Amino acid sequence: MTIDYDISLDDIVLAQVYHNLDSPVYRWHRLAIRFGTPLFTLIVAFLAPAKNRIGYLILVMAALFWSILFFRKTARRVTERVVISKSVEGLFRDTIGHHTLQVLPSWISDTTNEGETKLVWSEVESIIKTKEEIFIHTNNSTYHIIPMKAFNSRIEFDNFYSLLLLHKKQFAA
Repeated sequence: MTIDYDISLDDIVLAQVYHNLDSPVYRWHRLAIRFGTPLFTLIVAFLAPAKNRIGYLILVMAALFWSILFFRKTARRVTERVVISKSVEGLFRDTIGHHTLQVLPSWISDTTNEGETKLVWSEVESIIKTKEEIFIHTNNSTYHIIPMKAFNSRIEFDNFYSLLLLHKKQFAA
């Protein structure tokens, strides 16, 4: 099966937001960032003299309030800024643009203007589907992005995902 599609900066932002906020790989990192500050402030509040505890407890409540209500929005904005700045530096020049992905029983081939990448199924660690993209992971930080816009319908998108899983499973057997 061969698919032609284009990767835009928005696709990369979506991928980075997913990996930073939703992927299992960074789960502990996210929890530490999100709740580390309130927890640290709470510990300091209990170690502080009794007359200063109220001030620290107010800081704990403010930090918890921020982490619950604004963390995702803030993290998304920061991720967008980082991706855009790295794009200006040319970091994503081999990712942004036209891709031709060929899926065969033995390997996956991704051809761009920069060259061709071939992956045998043993190099694929996982295949993840979100609402808008499919990620083919080769390790924790390297992945291929296949956006839903490469397909005519959600059914084609789901079928392609099933095909990837089938090839991966057949290789593992």
